[in-house]
Amino acid sequence: MDVFNYFFVICICIYYTYVVVVVCLMSFGFNRFMPFLVLSGQLCEPGIEGTLFSLFMSLNNIGATLSSFFGASLASFLHISSDQFENFSVGICIQAAFTLLPVLFLHLIPLNVNSAMGMEKSK
Repeated sequence: MDVFNYFFVICICIYYTYVVVVVCLMSFGFNRFMPFLVLSGQLCEPGIEGTLFSLFMSLNNIGATLSSFFGASLASFLHISSDQFENFSVGICIQAAFTLLPVLFLHLIPLNVNSAMGMEKSK
């Protein structure tokens, strides 16, 4: 085999390794999202679980897109670039604050799924 064939084989191996790693990371991301989906599936009306799942996946995708956009906007606003890191700590603090923001909404989740379903049936 000549040098080109060795290079081609190495590129194919790197590509498939990348694909396997990305798929593993994506499945890990969905597994951390699964308890939320199960809880919301138990709380919703029967028959709309698929619609609710698609709604949550759509919200997850638009959230990822918007977070990328707002992250780039924040870096631009704070004048953070590849050679300028003066406000980097401020950007990290803002990111940490917005990451913890959903904790304020935890009180909206019922403590017991069965009691929440019982309350809805008794109405």
